[in-house]
Amino acid sequence: MKKLSTAILANLITTNRKKLSMTQQSLADATGINRSLISRMEKEDFLPSSLKKFIFF
Repeated sequence: MKKLSTAILANLITTNRKKLSMTQQSLADATGINRSLISRMEKEDFLPSSLKKFIFF
């Protein structure tokens, strides 16, 4: 299994959100995740604990 880095996660979130023409707030509303957490994930400042076992630093 490939390891996921925080940079890759941030890029996936940002790229796909923008492809869907969504704001951070609209993504937050659609997923139930707080907008500030989405912002922190995109800035590589936060990593959900459920994903930490898959992360390669």
